[in-house]
Amino acid sequence: MGDNKTCKYHPEEPSSWNCSHCDIAYCRTCIPGSVDNYRGKPKCPMCNYGLEFLGASNTAEPFWSVPHRFFAYPFQKDTLMVIGLMTLAGWFMTAGLLTLFLSLFLIVGFIRYGLKVVQYYGAGDSIAPPLGDLGAQSGEYIFLKQVGIFVAFGFMVYLAGQVHPAFAAVVAFLLNLMMPASIMTLAQTNELGKAINPLYLTVIILKIGASYLALLLGVFTVSSGPGLILSLVGESLPVGIVLPLLFLMFSYFSLVTYAMMGYVIYEKQAVLGFSVVMDDDEFYLDDDEFERQQLLATSNIYFHEGRYEEARKLLLEGSDKYRNDMEYNDRLHKLFMILDDRKSLVNHTNFYCESLVKQGFAGKAVTVYLDAQSKEKKFQLDTALASLEVAKLLFQQTKYMQCIILLNGFHKRFPKSKSIAEAYTICARAFSEGLNDDAKAAQLTAFVKKLRAQEATKKQSAAATSSPSASPSEGGDVPRDGEVAPEDDGIDERDKPIEFKL
Repeated sequence: MGDNKTCKYHPEEPSSWNCSHCDIAYCRTCIPGSVDNYRGKPKCPMCNYGLEFLGASNTAEPFWSVPHRFFAYPFQKDTLMVIGLMTLAGWFMTAGLLTLFLSLFLIVGFIRYGLKVVQYYGAGDSIAPPLGDLGAQSGEYIFLKQVGIFVAFGFMVYLAGQVHPAFAAVVAFLLNLMMPASIMTLAQTNELGKAINPLYLTVIILKIGASYLALLLGVFTVSSGPGLILSLVGESLPVGIVLPLLFLMFSYFSLVTYAMMGYVIYEKQAVLGFSVVMDDDEFYLDDDEFERQQLLATSNIYFHEGRYEEARKLLLEGSDKYRNDMEYNDRLHKLFMILDDRKSLVNHTNFYCESLVKQGFAGKAVTVYLDAQSKEKKFQLDTALASLEVAKLLFQQTKYMQCIILLNGFHKRFPKSKSIAEAYTICARAFSEGLNDDAKAAQLTAFVKKLRAQEATKKQSAAATSSPSASPSEGGDVPRDGEVAPEDDGIDERDKPIEFKL
């Protein structure tokens, strides 16, 4: 993007809005949605002053990097029809006096259409103007004003010639350089006075900068196209074919030139004072999504500015609505980390990790858990599912001590879990393979073996009890109605794993 201003909070992104009061530039991530979302101009999150729209100055690709767009521009339905009419005008000029006037009428229409192309492209619309717009040209006598430019420039050269022929040559050269700026000014303002004012045009050229030099190079190169092609084939063709061919090439290359001038206005609209708001359809958000993006964007700005308590207040206002939103929870997690609010961090990490695991983002849950554990060394998640899935990935990542801390005392924290054996198998491997502590690994392995043996016995007993041949007396004591049978895992307390001191 060259020297274009970038967003303060997203330096890789071009800015679309600017606060002159704070001198802060914002991208569309910081100021989401369109003008319609704000019911008017959006306001600066820092000072609440109205923001200024920067137009395409920071978002448009440089003029010199998109030449293919200009050469492809005439290949649209309406522009092809215009080229066809101009080709017909060339044929009319060979058919007699009556058709000559028709040719002049078509040429006038073409110039008006070309100025419309500059207006459309200058507003960011790369779709060619419909032919119907020729009858609704904004501003009256646009063609006569275009003729007035040529007359005025010619008169300036004449006056310079009265001083000295060399001076006239210099003036003619400079006015020729100003011609694209003059056409662009007429298309945008419809004011002949500005379009023929050398001082005004000089200011316009200086504001455009290097892109104007690229435009001149493109215009002069393209303008030479018809003459070059005609010099190659013109002598071998009859006049009845040469003139239509000349008009066809002239109209094609002229449309390319008009598109170039329009794009330069679009690219430099802010510095030229021609800023336009982008199409609302492209950036407009429904109310719920706009509210969500605005909350996240504003809290991010507060983060960067160190306004953490304001960020906390803003985020907590959305705690119910965005409870399961990953981006929201990630922002809240980072806030608690920055504030070193350990109680809030622990509570939120328990919820967030389980939510991430259930959504299939266990890898992200590991990162969140490790963040919290860096603040609370012996922190453990409060659900069996999250603990087990995070522990698996910790083991795979060779973070053995963190894995052991998370699974320590698993059977006491989650006595009804069906994953106790799996959890302690992972824990045993962490002790053995990661910490080379075979004694603790052996103790855990022995417990897992007894537990699995006991589970197998329970299954056999349950199968026997459900058999039609089994009687209540054969199945052992049966609790009376309303009573719950006491749980018994069948393993001596001395064989159960202790909670290791880590």
